[in-house]
Amino acid sequence: MISAAGATGVGLTAASCGAADSTSTDGPVDFEADSAELSGDVTLLTPDFTGDAAAELKDMIKQFTDENSGVNVKVDQVDWDKLNEKLSTSIAGGLVAWWPT
Repeated sequence: MISAAGATGVGLTAASCGAADSTSTDGPVDFEADSAELSGDVTLLTPDFTGDAAAELKDMIKQFTDENSGVNVKVDQVDWDKLNEKLSTSIAGGLVAWWPT
């Protein structure tokens, strides 16, 4: 479950990078873009991890920001019992980038 949540967090992070660009058009993010081109602020909405999972999340964010120095990541951790509500509200408000399948 932690792996799935981590993958979701990374996906939201990558999607948010593309969504934050005010000059972008609707559509998928170019994940093949040179990482040197990435810049801006990203808010990562994630469950409130504890123990080893919290340390792993911090390590993933550090690795991402080390590789993408122009990106600032702000982590918004939410209690597990409030996560669905927060995600639904964020998507409805256009705060979370997502693509329907």
